[in-house]
Amino acid sequence: MRTSRLLIDSRRAGRSQVGMLAVALVIGLAAAVVIAMKFKKPAEEASPAEEQPIAIAPTPVAPSDISYFDHDISLMNAKNKAINDNNKDVLLYFTATWCGPCKLMKSDVLPQPEVSDLIKSKYVAVYIDIDKRPEDARKFGINSVPAFVITRKGEELSRRKGFQMQQGFIEWLKEAR
Repeated sequence: MRTSRLLIDSRRAGRSQVGMLAVALVIGLAAAVVIAMKFKKPAEEASPAEEQPIAIAPTPVAPSDISYFDHDISLMNAKNKAINDNNKDVLLYFTATWCGPCKLMKSDVLPQPEVSDLIKSKYVAVYIDIDKRPEDARKFGINSVPAFVITRKGEELSRRKGFQMQQGFIEWLKEAR
């Protein structure tokens, strides 16, 4: 009898503790809402300066000229062109029109004079849109873009994938030879 009484009392105590916790949470939430509303200005009280968007100075944009990449050359013709042009290597740039990091490479890294001059002097640069030339992407096992592959006489020397910071990209282009 005494054991059952203790059990009933402990159940009641547990329920009351849960109830008190629920009440405390509701009170705390209500207090947070009241405080938030106190510090928020109504729309009609907002000053005109607060309604105006913040002007951000435009960042300088590099010219997006990557015309030094050949867009219409086959892999075989690129290999032959590279061999006939002082045994240059071939730089394959796998990209897609829908790819955000590819767009950044095209606008921020590849047009930079230090990058473009290095590529033009050492490589036959080939631009490959994976949606237009999926067979070339499959041949090199490209599963994400942007991707860069350096080949010599048709054999892969090195590869990089993803957006490349300018200095690291330049170092890679120099080391891969």
